[in-house]
Amino acid sequence: MLSLRKALAIALVSAAASLAPAAAGAQGVPQTLVHQGRLFDVAGSPLGGRQTITYRIYDAPTGGMLLWSETNMVTLDEGFFSVQLGATTPFAATVFNGSPRYLAVAVGADPEMTPREVVASVPYALVAGNVTGDITPRTVSVGGVTVIDAMGRWVGPGASPGGSASNSESRCVAGTRIEGVCVTFTDNSSPGTDWNTAATTCPGLNSDLCSATQYMRIRNAHDGTAADMFYNDVLGRRAVWSRHFSDNDGGRISPSLQSPDDPGIALTHGFACCAGAAPADDVMRASLIPAMGSATAGVRITYLNNREETTAYSASRICASLHSDLCTKSQYVTLNDAGRFSGDIRRLTNEVSDNDLSRFSTVVGGRTADNPSPNNAWAFACCISQRPADFSCPSPGALVNGVCVVDSHPVEDSSFLDASRACARLGADLCSNSQMQSIRNASRFGGVRAWTNGGADNDGNRVGGLLSSMPDDPNPVTDRFGYACCL
Repeated sequence: MLSLRKALAIALVSAAASLAPAAAGAQGVPQTLVHQGRLFDVAGSPLGGRQTITYRIYDAPTGGMLLWSETNMVTLDEGFFSVQLGATTPFAATVFNGSPRYLAVAVGADPEMTPREVVASVPYALVAGNVTGDITPRTVSVGGVTVIDAMGRWVGPGASPGGSASNSESRCVAGTRIEGVCVTFTDNSSPGTDWNTAATTCPGLNSDLCSATQYMRIRNAHDGTAADMFYNDVLGRRAVWSRHFSDNDGGRISPSLQSPDDPGIALTHGFACCAGAAPADDVMRASLIPAMGSATAGVRITYLNNREETTAYSASRICASLHSDLCTKSQYVTLNDAGRFSGDIRRLTNEVSDNDLSRFSTVVGGRTADNPSPNNAWAFACCISQRPADFSCPSPGALVNGVCVVDSHPVEDSSFLDASRACARLGADLCSNSQMQSIRNASRFGGVRAWTNGGADNDGNRVGGLLSSMPDDPNPVTDRFGYACCL
């Protein structure tokens, strides 16, 4: 017999609207809801492994008509789980029509839990039939034809010559949108590609190597080996290079990377490049969190959740649906300065928040572990690229080996916190390991140790865009290095 903690069972009610952008229906309206919870056995101990959970929606608190049902196989981490409802069995238009609805949950072979949970009014936004007051759509379509584009221009019948909808349906500035991520290039060649080649290929495509959380999306590994879209071969899933050098500490993110602990630069992996810019109107709609010492520049976020309740897989899906990625450690410095996260709450970053020796507790929260599990319940924020959609490198920046470097500071005098703030004041971020590799290949930062946006952890002196003299587990408060700011 299993039990579900009711305080978490109502996550459907409180989080549905904010998490609904995880998927879009045929008419552009989000059609999925997220339910999160924690499972315990009868002795009160949290469960692990995989469990089948069946969800049903009725029109009455008991009995009544069954309107919708879906069964999901979920992986539990200390009992925690997160499920996207409607992804397997879409909601019919009649499910949320303004009438009261009740959610029932059944685990494994157990009967439905009682009482059923009332589905609050938030999900009814799925079928909002009328609006009073202001509306703020991205575009307006009638009968599947766009009549007002993202710039507010009439492009329907009678539009002046040249009027057309901006951007394609994919909303990619470049590349192809795959599972929400704009991918500009993939390499699954055998035997693979060394680190330096992979790191320097992407800048030529106005991209960077994809992050670990972007690989969570495009590889679909959380849906099982058979769904791994890009890197399957006769030997199994292939390791891939990520922008943070693919260090797979403790095998914790094998579903995303399949790489070893402390990889060497001569290893050959597959890789994918992710676009370095987002559509301009998406960027402008994002919320600006000003950097310390600036009122006009900082970090732009598209979503923020200050509660430990979301797995990395769900968070990566949410961010990708908003044309964003999980924020980096250096971007969280600005969010923390602005008081957007509380206490020691665990913050998820796009390299999955490795808190080596708890050195980065001031950045990702003291509850974040060394080599944490993606299945932990995380707080998180989604950050969107601020590089111009035409891939220009705004002044005072310059292209260095394909990388837009907004500022270069080759002096070892800055803590990670101060370097992060300096870049945010320029509307940029600390460069990634792969971007630093390209910059160093252009004879910049010859003998200067420098921070990267994942914390510049030089595990086993394997380098990966760092100098061999960089320490293992650097201290973001007391260590002093140089830095470069990238877009």
